[in-house]
Amino acid sequence: MEISSGILDLDNLLQGLLPGDNIVWQIDSLADYAFFAERFAARAIAQKLETIYFRFASHPPILPDLPGLKIVNIDPAPGFDFFSGEVHNTIQKCDRNARLIFDNLSSLVTTWATDELLANFFMVTCPYIFELGPVAYFALARGKHLHTAVARIRDTTQILIDVYHPLSTSVTSVAPWEVVYDRLQQYRTLEREPGAYTPEIASLKHELIRMMIGDHPSFNKLADEYFAIDDLIGIRNRLVGTGRIGGKAAGMLLSRRILLTGKDGLDFSQVLETHDSFYIGSDVFFTFLVKNDLFQLRMQLTRDSQITHEEFEEVERRFLKGEFPPEIMEQFRDMLDYFGQAPIIVRSSSLLEDRFGNAFAGKYRSEFCANQGSPEERMNAFLHAVKLVYASAINPDALSYRHKQGLGENDEQMAILVQRVSGMPYKEYFFPPLAGVAFSRNLYAWTSRIDPNRGMIRLVFGLGTHAVNRVGGDYTRIVAVSHPQLRPEAGNKIVKYSQHNVDVLNLASNEFMSVPVSDLLVDCNYPDLNLIASLLDDGYPREMVGACPRGRGNDLVLTFNNFVNRSNFVKTMDAMLVRLEQAYAQPVDTEFTARIDTDGKVKINLLQCRSLRLPGTAGQVDFPEHIPDDRILFTSSRFISGGALHNIRYILYIDPERYAGIDSIDIKKSLGRMVGKINRHPAITDGRVIMMGPGRWGSSNIKLGVNVGYSDIDNTSVLVEMAREERGHIPEVSYGTHFFQDLVESGIMYLPVYPSDPESKFNERFFSSSVNILPELISDLAEFSGLIHLIDTYQSSAGLYAHILADPSVHRAVCFLDIRCQ
Repeated sequence: MEISSGILDLDNLLQGLLPGDNIVWQIDSLADYAFFAERFAARAIAQKLETIYFRFASHPPILPDLPGLKIVNIDPAPGFDFFSGEVHNTIQKCDRNARLIFDNLSSLVTTWATDELLANFFMVTCPYIFELGPVAYFALARGKHLHTAVARIRDTTQILIDVYHPLSTSVTSVAPWEVVYDRLQQYRTLEREPGAYTPEIASLKHELIRMMIGDHPSFNKLADEYFAIDDLIGIRNRLVGTGRIGGKAAGMLLSRRILLTGKDGLDFSQVLETHDSFYIGSDVFFTFLVKNDLFQLRMQLTRDSQITHEEFEEVERRFLKGEFPPEIMEQFRDMLDYFGQAPIIVRSSSLLEDRFGNAFAGKYRSEFCANQGSPEERMNAFLHAVKLVYASAINPDALSYRHKQGLGENDEQMAILVQRVSGMPYKEYFFPPLAGVAFSRNLYAWTSRIDPNRGMIRLVFGLGTHAVNRVGGDYTRIVAVSHPQLRPEAGNKIVKYSQHNVDVLNLASNEFMSVPVSDLLVDCNYPDLNLIASLLDDGYPREMVGACPRGRGNDLVLTFNNFVNRSNFVKTMDAMLVRLEQAYAQPVDTEFTARIDTDGKVKINLLQCRSLRLPGTAGQVDFPEHIPDDRILFTSSRFISGGALHNIRYILYIDPERYAGIDSIDIKKSLGRMVGKINRHPAITDGRVIMMGPGRWGSSNIKLGVNVGYSDIDNTSVLVEMAREERGHIPEVSYGTHFFQDLVESGIMYLPVYPSDPESKFNERFFSSSVNILPELISDLAEFSGLIHLIDTYQSSAGLYAHILADPSVHRAVCFLDIRCQ
């Protein structure tokens, strides 16, 4: 069948159209495009071909509502991901001989703010149409886009036709990034106090905020209030690309501005370290995907929300082979030249990350670059880090989290925050003296003296990775803001539950690593060592007066006592958390580094701030007056989560003693994946499950707990950590870690259980004698039935279900068997 434009002379000029052709009309006037599109559609309808009009722009319709014309309305406002996916889904379902007509592509720039995303959309859509066979019409406004974007479209399409009127006037101009930015540059000399702008300047400022940060109402309201024009121009001057900077970067910048503009209380201009961060815009992410043929793969995986950790390793390898276009590489070189050989960190800052209500804590990667060596070596290491962060956008835990949070269809673009690493060189290493996370609420109130509304700090020596990740055998210093001198440990237990390893950057080997405290501080000459360490005398820590005595390096224990008790650190953090929570109008979660300056004052580098979701407690819980002992499965008195969960049918139980007896490292490593397979079984997801295991779930040390990821446990109702101290399985209270945030945001109840505690109850007989249904339910996991005990409570107790009641206010939780609740 001949493929006609509907205009004979044009057909003769083009010598006919071919299946899969994409025709781009570069126009001055919409009327010109409508002239050609109407004849193309009329001819197709006359031939009884499927004819589809993609309607997405605010301009008047290109085509009237013709009989036989299918109009598909797609809103580009939800973002590039959603819009591209909807277009591709429609194309995939249409006939091979279909004719497709699109609204003016230039209108997308008004919504997406950047020419780069417009070019990316065309570059993934044009080849897709070419592969499937339809013929498509597109329009592009002449003179309204960057030359590089037009060149990419021209090089991708099969046919580009320039409809040119020498004396014509242009249509209303589109207003992308550069137009708004240039006009604000002109107004910056007229700037007054924030909020005192003329309506035109205020409108431009709001538009630039939307372009750089996004459309989240709560966040944009704060940005409008606190960001000045100079702040926005400063961001733009450090932006690679022209997309959005993402949630993590926006949260860092906004929280700093909130602190610096506060008029009451502490003057944070004397506290906060300056920052010189750079931002890689979200449009660069899609440019990378499109250039390296990764966009379709990402779209498919995002839609399916299922990928194994093994499959992801192959995806990661494909990302690492990718390349960036020359213009982006040039901007990368300028940025690395600025930093020189100062260590940097490449941090994920996606559009959905650190938003109000969804933290994505630990889902995406952050990669340290020691940044030593030749310019080529430093560039290669930096590119490697960027590609790993990009790949992490589709790692199994991230996809599972998005699906569970109802964000599977949301636009997710990966921007990147590049920050200078705080710290100083010591020996061959580089690290900050202090780092940690701080929360404006304290849900780990281990004594009634602690005020839960005054916040909590997790403090470490060295890089802050120890503060947010569960590291086997290591612990952070937990500081209750209301009572900083109180500790959850006492006596010689302080030594055991202290930090034993320090995360550092090795400048000699150009890598991130962990170093034992005893090795790092053996010389006793680290500056202000008496602030962070105590000396052991007869097994008990004692505070140092003055310098550490030579030869006592092996007797040091990190307590941070003098730093907490004798500096203004806690008061400073308290004031910071109060001011941020007031501005956010909800609890906040922050990351920071800290040091003591030469005047003895605390200096804080605020690295991150996001809203904090608190675990629900559901108010007072009514416990049954009497529960028979044989129906009690376990009790707990040390926990954070609260509420009532009923009618739980399954319990996945990994016996701590059997786990400790596993000699094979490979078996221990594979156990987490087996738990994940059970977690995804339909019977388990339908019937609810309690997961119980040794020590720390998700620990990096498989000796201390099952190494699951979020996607391996996301369907559980309750996660129980078994503490048998004689086996070394001590469940560190994980409040404040990325792992704990996962549980909170997914509504998973978290309970530590101490079977050997005389005040606790644990029904050993039930767990050892109940039938293991694992071989019956999942036959290919039968070989693991000696390690994973899957219990059907209905079957094992003659028709009863597990119920859990937990009330943090009275420090009581009980799991028991009873009839099904209605």
